[in-house]
Amino acid sequence: MKIRFNLLILFVLLGALILSACGAAPSTEAPAISEEFMFEVPAAVESAGQSDAVLEAPLPASDISAAPIANTNAERAAFASSHMIIKNGDVKLLVEDTDIAIDRATQTIGDMGGYIISSRVWYQPHYDGENYKYATITIGVPVDQFERTLSRLRALAAKVLDETASGEDVTNQFVDLQSQVTNLEATRDRIKSFLEDAKTVDEALRINQELANVEAQIEQIKGQMNYLQDRSAYSTITVNFEPVLP
Repeated sequence: MKIRFNLLILFVLLGALILSACGAAPSTEAPAISEEFMFEVPAAVESAGQSDAVLEAPLPASDISAAPIANTNAERAAFASSHMIIKNGDVKLLVEDTDIAIDRATQTIGDMGGYIISSRVWYQPHYDGENYKYATITIGVPVDQFERTLSRLRALAAKVLDETASGEDVTNQFVDLQSQVTNLEATRDRIKSFLEDAKTVDEALRINQELANVEAQIEQIKGQMNYLQDRSAYSTITVNFEPVLP
């Protein structure tokens, strides 16, 4: 009886040893990672897996607006040269000798590349019985020589009695006329195509009449454009000479 009891105790001890050995075997599950060891993926590595659309995204608007504007002076010069200004001047000069002043004024006009539009000379009697010579000359000079011509004319006088200058911007007027010509020329081309399809002589005559009217309007507008171009290319100055009276 005592032997059986000992054997039973021995089997219990062996079973406990076996169970403890099985519990000590390594586990196949991955251990949980603590939050203390977690870190973010670098941006350079993360962007490597992004799509091409993200890589091709446009730059911010601030980078575009920071680009410098080139050729500012050239653009301003082109803008100024594209404007059509009609300049007019009127000066009244008191001169010692009218003949000498006229000769020098004529020389000035030639030096400036201008021309005489009209001239008038007359005499007025004075209380001392002498006739004194007066003159008026209207000249045209290149628009870029307008101020310089006025300066040289002032130098001819003993005194400048009066001077006025004005300018008129006709750029918009010229552009409007140009647009009208373009539209009329398109209309003229359509009328010519109708003329080719005319079936009778009466139709052809009516189309020809309308074509003549449109062409007359084109020529009239082109004449106005030429006038504006000439007037803006050459400025007009009227010079009045008065003699110094005793």
